[in-house]
Amino acid sequence: MNAAEEIALFDVSIIKPEEIAQNWLEVVPMLDRVNTDGYYNMKDIYDRLLDGRQTLITIRQDGELVACSTITIMNYPQKRTLAGVLLAGERMGEWSEVFIEHLRMMARHIDAEEIEFGGRKGFEKALNGSAKVSSVRYIIEV
Repeated sequence: MNAAEEIALFDVSIIKPEEIAQNWLEVVPMLDRVNTDGYYNMKDIYDRLLDGRQTLITIRQDGELVACSTITIMNYPQKRTLAGVLLAGERMGEWSEVFIEHLRMMARHIDAEEIEFGGRKGFEKALNGSAKVSSVRYIIEV
């Protein structure tokens, strides 16, 4: 099987706010494993998905949920980005390419200049060279 055939095996879907409730019980165990550094709890995410401040994306293979993500639009003074808030799943190296292509289409649609995501160091390898590390965030507790 070639790379194009493998990509075709994954279904990437944008979940509308009115569809969040019917998808939540399936995605919350996966999302809840993400370390949010205390910025969000799952109720915060749920509320933001319902009111449209964030968007839920699911990635399925043969109908089975393998990953999900929440994204938002960031309007900085000098640029607009499509920003990943949470990203959770399994076998990222297998679906990252098709996921990134969907994000690129979404970013173009909203006139975003780039896509930004935070994540653990291992994501860099799983992204198969599709992304570069531009900065590292350090947290100093008070």
